[in-house]
Amino acid sequence: MVKHLPNRLGALAVFSIMSAMLFLIACTGPAGSAGAAGLPGNPGLPGNPGPEGPQGPAGEPGLPGNPGNPGAPGEPGAAGPEGPQGPRGATGATGATGATGATGATGPAGSAGVSPEASVAVKGGNVIYLDGGATVIGSGFKTGESVEIMFDLQQGSGANEAVIGFATADAAGAFSLTVSNLQDRASIVRTSAKLLATTAVVLRAKGSHGSNATSAVSFEASAPASAAVHVGTVSKGSAADFIGTGFVPGELVSFTVLNATGDGTSSSIGSAVADDGGVASASITTTIDSGTYSVIATGATSNRVASTALIVSAEK
Repeated sequence: MVKHLPNRLGALAVFSIMSAMLFLIACTGPAGSAGAAGLPGNPGLPGNPGPEGPQGPAGEPGLPGNPGNPGAPGEPGAAGPEGPQGPRGATGATGATGATGATGATGPAGSAGVSPEASVAVKGGNVIYLDGGATVIGSGFKTGESVEIMFDLQQGSGANEAVIGFATADAAGAFSLTVSNLQDRASIVRTSAKLLATTAVVLRAKGSHGSNATSAVSFEASAPASAAVHVGTVSKGSAADFIGTGFVPGELVSFTVLNATGDGTSSSIGSAVADDGGVASASITTTIDSGTYSVIATGATSNRVASTALIVSAEK
C-alpha cells in the first residue's frame, strides 16, 4: 500500500491542472484589442566579455600628417680642421691702368749706388811692394765709366786716401791700370808709413756712375831678392853642399828632389835654416842613383821657391 501512494498523488496533480485549464478556457471571452506597448524594460547587465578574436588584416596606410613646426636652430658645431691648400687658380686678367698720380716732391739726394757685380784686384797677388810697381784690374763696371783707384785707409772718408790713378771701363765693363813705380805717386809717398803699418789696406775702385768695388791688400817696403839654389858636384853616397839664397832670415828651407819617374812626385833630402842674409846651407849625402834630376829649395815662411839641375854621378 505504501508502495503505490506516489502514483496516485501524481495522477491527482495532473487532473487538477487539466481541470483548471478547462475552466479557464470555458471562462475566456472574445479577445480584446491589443494594449499599448509597455515601457521598455531596464537594460540588462553587460555580459562577460568574450574571448579576444584573431587579429584582423592590416588597414590601408593613412594619409601623411601635416608637417610639424620647425625646431629652433641648433648651436653651431666646432670648426673642423683646416683642409689642404687647393691648387693655385688661373692668373686673373690684368686690370686697367690707373690714372697717373701727381708728381711728388723731390726727395733728398741718396748715397752713391753700388754695382754688386763690380770687383777689383791687384794682378799677381795681394802683396804690394812700395819700391816697385803694381797693376790693378777690375770688372763689372758700367761701359765707359771713369774709375778712380786708390788705397783707402779710412773707409771712404776722404782722408788718408792714396790715389794711384784713373781708368776707363771698356765695353765689357773691365779696366786695367799699371803703375810702374809707386814712388812716383805723391799720395803713396805721403801715406807710406801708414800703408806699411796697416795689416790689411782697402784697395778701392770708385766708378763715376756709382759702381764701387773693394779688395784687401798688404804692403812691404821692398821686393825680396830672387831665391836661388846652388849644388856642387854630387856623387852617390857622398856628401855635398846644397845652398839656398834669397830667403827670409830665420825661415826653414827644405830641399827636395823630383823623382826621375816623370810623375811629378818628389823626395825630401834635407833642410836648413836661413841665416841673417837669407842663406840656407846644408851638407847632404846623396843616396839616389846616378842621373840628372831637379832639386827644389822651398821657404816655409815666404813660400819662395828656387830650382836647379842636379847631376848625380856613380859612386866613387
